[in-house]
Amino acid sequence: MDKFLTNNVDKKSLTYIYKNSDLKKVRKGEVVVCEGDIDAVIYIILKGQVEVSKIILGRKKEILASLTSGDLFGEISFLSRAPRIASVVALAPTTLIVVDRSTFEGFNSTIQLLFYKYISSVSIERKDKTGAAEKKYEYKNKQFIAKAFLSFQEKSKDFQNSDLIKEIITKIPRLPIFALSLSTKLFEGNISPGEVADEVKQDPPLVGAILKTINSSYYSLDSQVSDLNHAIMLLGYNEVSQIVIAEGVKRTMPDTSEFKAMYDHSLIISHIVSILSTKLRIGKSSEISTIALLHEFGQLVTLLLKKNNKRMGTLFDLVDTSQMGKMLLKSWKLPENIWKTIEYQSYPQYSLPDKIPENVRTNVILLYLSQLCYDYLRGLKEDDLPMIFYYEYLASINLDIVPLAVFVNKIMIPFIDQRKNTLPTILHELLNSYRISIDNSRDRNSKNLVMPDINQGYIKN
Repeated sequence: MDKFLTNNVDKKSLTYIYKNSDLKKVRKGEVVVCEGDIDAVIYIILKGQVEVSKIILGRKKEILASLTSGDLFGEISFLSRAPRIASVVALAPTTLIVVDRSTFEGFNSTIQLLFYKYISSVSIERKDKTGAAEKKYEYKNKQFIAKAFLSFQEKSKDFQNSDLIKEIITKIPRLPIFALSLSTKLFEGNISPGEVADEVKQDPPLVGAILKTINSSYYSLDSQVSDLNHAIMLLGYNEVSQIVIAEGVKRTMPDTSEFKAMYDHSLIISHIVSILSTKLRIGKSSEISTIALLHEFGQLVTLLLKKNNKRMGTLFDLVDTSQMGKMLLKSWKLPENIWKTIEYQSYPQYSLPDKIPENVRTNVILLYLSQLCYDYLRGLKEDDLPMIFYYEYLASINLDIVPLAVFVNKIMIPFIDQRKNTLPTILHELLNSYRISIDNSRDRNSKNLVMPDINQGYIKN
């Protein structure tokens, strides 16, 4: 009992504790405490030895400590009333002093103070050690996921670069000339609002489509727009350019409910990513919003291939849609930033930022965050979203390390409200649906938001 005695517990006090507490004898191999149990008991080892362990990431058992005579355990759950964070098993026949809540409250104030002093000297160290073990295995798990993903990407290149896929790509309908031309000039950064209007006027049906879209319920304008130049002045050429390219995308897609849903999704992501780029002052809003309108073309291609080649449907399931989208857009001779962003868009789900080329990393991250925001607004929970590396991606572009709920509610939604007059109705409907869904859970969503420690998150190799 020397350990307990040297922590300000004299023999007289120890005798008092011994006489006023229960004793428990356990056999070798017997479980004393089981991880996850809820109780409020402190144990002091009179003689014997126990092992403290924890299951990490639901699989691996990690040995945290071996305790002997004079050691105390169970203090964290005793103080916090939280479930046990580790299991304790006897390594030898062991005798324990058992102090439950009612016993402890019956001790005089001097004895209680002695307990608190001893507990404070060991509990922080033990909790830190438990956290460190979890971080170590979380880090290893992230490494495994990232390496498996990169290995799959490498192995799938042969099939994706096969003559069969290349031939199929050449048969996919191209974006209209006006959309290809405008997106290229936008990326070159040398186009004015007047030039946007000139590009649009080369396709008279497009002018009508833009005016019809702007004056429809899809956009929340206060007055009717009668000419293209007025529309550009009201909305800004970035927004009009989005409509132009979106119209081009729409013309490329078959007129089915499946493809319409894909188009609506791309349009919403395009507006969300534009909002984030502007609000966070990261990347080029017009550039990334254009990419967002095109980011599902790989999936579009795959669906068209399955539809037109039903016997080969399962074969096309092996194709990475991001790679397919890259191949298609590259074949259209679109700027590299477009197709390269599309190529790496799935990386944030399975890998770390340093695996993405630096020249498109910001675009990829903005696209990833926009997808998360969209899915969160649709009602998906954080546990159901691809957020293994979420905090690493926030850190990589110097954003505050905050939970997705905070990111959506404190950053994105207020800026959507500021720009509501230039955003499509479909986005407003999504936001209204989200607000209704959280009316009865506002308190729950605003409490207990724990800031993560990402120091163990990066793969350094």
